[in-house]
Amino acid sequence: MWWSKIINIFHIHSYSIPIVSRYISFNTRDIVYECKCHKRKIIRICKPSDIPFPIQTTYFITKEELEKIANK
Repeated sequence: MWWSKIINIFHIHSYSIPIVSRYISFNTRDIVYECKCHKRKIIRICKPSDIPFPIQTTYFITKEELEKIANK
């Protein structure tokens, strides 16, 4: 339908759903976020130690595995 094409043209990605998290350092994580349109992106998050991350860290996950999940 014509309105769905217009909506797709003006779609702005909102990466708000955390999928998996990879430990980088004490206060830094690489997190795969997903948009409502199912597009995924790796975002590096740095937070102070007293603020929790939006998802629990997945241990023993490699960078290659994280990229494979993001490029699904």
